[in-house]
Formats: sequence, structure tokens, C-alpha cells
Amino acid sequence: MTDVSPTAAGPPDHHVESQLRDFSTGFSLPLDKVEAVRNLIELRHFEAGTWIFRHGEPSGSLFFLTYGQIDFLLEDNTGRPVLLERISAGRAFGEVSFFASSARTADARCPTEVFAFELERKNFELFLRRCPEVSTHLLGSMAHRLNRSSQQMREAYTDIESAVAAEESPTDRRMNWFARWFGTLGFLCTCIVVYGFLYLLCELFNKPTREDLSLTLHLLAIAISVFVLHSQSRDQRTMQILIQKTEARSKHLHSEIERVLRGLRSLGWVEKDEPKGCADPAEQKNGR
Repeated sequence: MTDVSPTAAGPPDHHVESQLRDFSTGFSLPLDKVEAVRNLIELRHFEAGTWIFRHGEPSGSLFFLTYGQIDFLLEDNTGRPVLLERISAGRAFGEVSFFASSARTADARCPTEVFAFELERKNFELFLRRCPEVSTHLLGSMAHRLNRSSQQMREAYTDIESAVAAEESPTDRRMNWFARWFGTLGFLCTCIVVYGFLYLLCELFNKPTREDLSLTLHLLAIAISVFVLHSQSRDQRTMQILIQKTEARSKHLHSEIERVLRGLRSLGWVEKDEPKGCADPAEQKNGR
């Protein structure tokens, strides 16, 4: 990470003034409001491919992206990085963990060159007093994140089939196809037609015999049982994956909701919870 300072390459004043205008335009803020808080924020410059912060790091500031794009990544159970979201200029980021005073919830990486204004915790209250309009953008950013978490919760249900299918062999897929076919109306009609044809042959020519016909039906019942048991085993694996994904997503969604609520309380949009058992004095007096 490099700061845009007098020692940095390029004309720093030009960078700062240009990014302040982009800040004003991207966040729909009057330029005089931005000028009023310019001494409370610091312009940061990140080269493409660098990390702004990593998952688990302490969060002492939030950022306003004025140029470039940022990827938010999180490792799955296998250690593979998964792209959660990509944002562009005009968005705040790092605000949820900032308001919750918790560690960063994901990695932030720059796929492009990035300019962003950093607001430290010590300057936040004064920043908000001078530029209260930005609270609307922070609220929208947190609402967007909550909506994205909800969407990921819904996607957990739709990804189950592909996750299970990826673990199956060609033989498993064929058996599952037969198991599904055995439960269709087409299979029932086929059985009725074939059994009726064999029964007619048995009555007319005594071939196959009734014993052969009975044996065929028993073998068919055994085959169906094998395929159905295999399908039930697959359903159990699907349910296990579903439970694991749902539990993980539910915990993540719950933590996101808690962080968003803390952020809203910090902005004064939501009243703080009163301690249990502490009733309003006026209500206690009226209740006597």
C-alpha cells in the first residue's frame, strides 16, 4: 500500500484534487462538504494485485472508493479463495467491521489500480458532523451487503445438486437416472404393458410359465429396491451437504445482521437496546 503524499511519484496535488472531485461526484456530495472533511480523510493508492486488508485483521478505518475496482475474497473449507463480490468506484467498504469494532470479515484485493479515501475511527464523529449526508451512503452500503448475504443464503440451496453431482461416478449417475425413472408414470405404464403382454403369452402358449412370470416380477422388485436404496443414499448425502451449507450461511448471515445493526446504531438510525428489567421511570410511576 502506498500513500499519495509529496514523496510519491506523480503530481500529488493533482491526484488529491482529482480524487476529491471524484469523491464528490461518486457519492453525490456537495464539493464544499468534501472540502470541509478533506483534513479528516487520507487518500490511499493501491497498485493492481495488492491487498488492502486481509481476513481477520483489526478494523480501525473504513474506505470510500473513488477509482478502480476491489474484489472481496474468502477461503472455503479447502483453502480455495472464493470471490464474494466486486465493487467499483462510488462505494464505501470496510464499514461493517468498522462499526462492529470487529476483525475484517474478508480479504480485499485490487484487480486494478485503486484510489480510495481512508477514514480512521478517531475522525469519524467529526467527519459525520461536517458531512452528515454520507450516512445515507453508509446505510445503503450496509443494506447492500445484507442483501448479498441473503442472496448467498438462497444460492446455498441451488448449489447442492451440482456439488453432489461433481462427486458422482458415471455408474452412480446411471443408477440415479434409473431410480428416478422407476418413480415415473412412464415406468408404471411400461410395467403394465409388459406384464399384460407376458400374461397373455402365458395364457395362450403357457410360455413363459406362471413360475417364470413370478420370478421375473421378484427380480424386478429386487432391482427396483437396489436402485431406490442407492437413490436414498444420495439423498442423504445431499441433505448432509445442505445442512452444512445452511448452517455456515446462517451463521454468516446472522453475524452480518448483527454487524449491520451495530453500524445503524452507530449512525443513530436504530435505537440502542435497553437493558432487560430497566423500565421507563414514567411507566413505573403510572403502573403504581
